[in-house]
Amino acid sequence: MRARILVGGLAIALVAAAGCSPGEPPPRRTAKSPEASSTPAAVRIGAKTKVAGLTANYHGTKNVSGARTARVELEDFYFTPTVLRGRPGQRMTLIVENESQTPHTFTTSDKQLDVQLQPGGIARLAIRFPRSGNMSFFSTGHERQGMAGGLTVSGPIAKKAPTPRATSR
Repeated sequence: MRARILVGGLAIALVAAAGCSPGEPPPRRTAKSPEASSTPAAVRIGAKTKVAGLTANYHGTKNVSGARTARVELEDFYFTPTVLRGRPGQRMTLIVENESQTPHTFTTSDKQLDVQLQPGGIARLAIRFPRSGNMSFFSTGHERQGMAGGLTVSGPIAKKAPTPRATSR
């Protein structure tokens, strides 16, 4: 019995030591690091969290900086990924697919996009990331159920998207 406890304790100590390298402290997240400011900290998949001012059912963050296309799946009352991180003013094509059994929209807070997708529907949508901060997207009529997400380029992801102003293009 005593030998089992000793072996078990030794195994735990070895596992703990393997995760730590001597002389190197673990990386720290600070309020100024992009990871800390633009990704929901320690949010588990499926949890509710604030994204661009809306409550969202969180299903991941994807860095799309420099990409020309990205895929977003519409599920039963959530988006996968929930947050797309890009560069200020970045233009790209979103391939949006409704994988649920319910019609949904992909609507941006600045009204760049407002597209309805039937179950199984796929759309290729041209989008432009905000020049700073965040821009929310959601499914009209389902945002109160947490079907929301965000495009982010800087700052805290929970911060509400600015109210769109009329601009000439």
